Amino acid sequence: MAGEQKPSSSLLEQFILLAKGMKGSALPALINQVLEAPGVYVFGELLDLPTFQELADGPNAGYVQLLNLFAYGTYSDYIANKASLPELSALKNKLKHLTIVSLASRMKCIPYSVLELEDLIIEAIYTDIFQGKLDQRNHVSEVDFCIGRDIPKKDISSIVKTLQEWCDGCEAVANQYKENHNRTQQQIDRGVQCEEDSESNSLFICSGNRSAPGRMRSTKMRSGSEMVNAVLSPFQRCKKHLPSFNGWGDRGL
Repeated sequence: MAGEQKPSSSLLEQFILLAKGMKGSALPALINQVLEAPGVYVFGELLDLPTFQELADGPNAGYVQLLNLFAYGTYSDYIANKASLPELSALKNKLKHLTIVSLASRMKCIPYSVLELEDLIIEAIYTDIFQGKLDQRNHVSEVDFCIGRDIPKKDISSIVKTLQEWCDGCEAVANQYKENHNRTQQQIDRGVQCEEDSESNSLFICSGNRSAPGRMRSTKMRSGSEMVNAVLSPFQRCKKHLPSFNGWGDRGL
């Protein structure tokens, strides 16, 4: 396809390889190439290279600051530190697009009044770094999706804490589910056992009261109430394990 772009990850990898073999005055030109490259919106890996860390201590430190700005900052940060940074020129809109991404990661609706936003959001949508809907009536953009930016090292500990809290919450829910499941299973097992005890006792009573014709019983025949109590005794034993329905469990026969 005409005009097809290379994936941003491949471009970034090429710049990283180039940076590892460069030193001194060649690095500022490479920084400009990285910032101008279409589709490249993360720069943290470059900033971690020793060559750029060395550049931060020399006369071209402003270029490293500019790279830091594109990695972690916003357009308002550039305005506040403009005197100590190289001129943006054609890079201005890219930094504004990254500013939109930062806003979208914190806000569900972004007002158009921010950075003359409407036209910039349309551009950002075409670059696939942001997805949303334009609400012309309320002059806001509703955020559906945005890419992730580089994470400052100082924020990593708070992110780890948030993830740990989320994991702890998931574990608590899982443990509660297991407890509920075990409790339900125990109730089912008790109900099944009570039913089996009742059937076994009924069979025993029926078989014990059969006598052969003409045979004299040597034991006294049970009274009707004794037989009823014998049949009901399994229910009496397991009644405490089962919930009562409309007070049935507490009524006598």
